[in-house]
Amino acid sequence: MSSPPFTPLTPEFEYADECLQHLMQRETRRQPFHCRSPQLEFRNDLIQRIQVLCVCLKLSTRVKYLSVYILDYFMDNHVINEDVLELIVMCSLAIAVKVEECDRTLKYSHMFSDANQYSAEEVLSMEAMILRFFDWLFLTPTAATYMDYFCAKCLPQLYAKKSVKFLVDKYLDKSLDLRFYSFSPSVIAASTLYYTRDKLNLEPVWGKDMQNITTYSTAQLKDCVHELKKFDFLTKPSKRITCLHKELDDNDSGYGDLETTSSQQLLTFG
Repeated sequence: MSSPPFTPLTPEFEYADECLQHLMQRETRRQPFHCRSPQLEFRNDLIQRIQVLCVCLKLSTRVKYLSVYILDYFMDNHVINEDVLELIVMCSLAIAVKVEECDRTLKYSHMFSDANQYSAEEVLSMEAMILRFFDWLFLTPTAATYMDYFCAKCLPQLYAKKSVKFLVDKYLDKSLDLRFYSFSPSVIAASTLYYTRDKLNLEPVWGKDMQNITTYSTAQLKDCVHELKKFDFLTKPSKRITCLHKELDDNDSGYGDLETTSSQQLLTFG
């Protein structure tokens, strides 16, 4: 299957090339991740909580990845009691919403409307603690930050199709595993794009255009692509999240869906 022709970017990407250079410079200043959190045994459940909330509240992929970044780095540098981990998840997600979402006020209010087991004082206190730890610097690029730009240029026309976007998101979600912290976010995004193009049988899989756009050659992506392939083979999507996607697609009525589903139930894992 030959690749569709490259098309000009839409107006919102007018300064995308300049932004990409800035993001890659910021990426080099990202603080190291030590994978030393005493709470790592709870991480899978916490990440799934974020994924569930993002699906139910129709939050963007950027919100999901920024909230995971906030959660991971905060836990990596603190000893946290198990009973406040859920509060940290909610606050990480809330901060990500404020940074990445346009209708942030509406979505923020829905996050805490039903799952209100925490007082306003507890929420504000935890948010303030997280903000101080990061010194208010949350414009750190994640893999999702790069993905829209890469796909708009490397999967033109195809990326508008829901099935292709689902495939990209599926493979990008593999990178939420801790093993991918050994790669930079831009490498993860480019590797996900490479793997997606390979799965779609697009030719060439990684031509000169893709190398120029992402700034990465096939050799530079080899290790990360290998991890994606291996991890994709070994893991399956969460049935809970897959079912939630299907339910929301079958009845796409916006936030009204949440009124018939208890947020407490969505936050319960057993």
